[in-house]
Amino acid sequence: MRHFVLVYDRAKGVLVVQQEFPEDGRRRALERRFELEALYQAEHDFEVVVLSASSLAGLQRTHGRYFRNIHDLIAG
Repeated sequence: MRHFVLVYDRAKGVLVVQQEFPEDGRRRALERRFELEALYQAEHDFEVVVLSASSLAGLQRTHGRYFRNIHDLIAG
């Protein structure tokens, strides 16, 4: 499984950061998450997550809201 660090601006409905780590990069992905949480701590509408998937395409299927714009989400 690959690991993905995402920073999502909920207010604007846009992905601000997308960073991918290899299978053996879980620890580094978590460390990066903590760095980004500190960086965006004042931004209350920002969501910082680490997600794991076999590929970016798989992640986009299971967590599509991070990869669609606000207009796509509203349209359903």
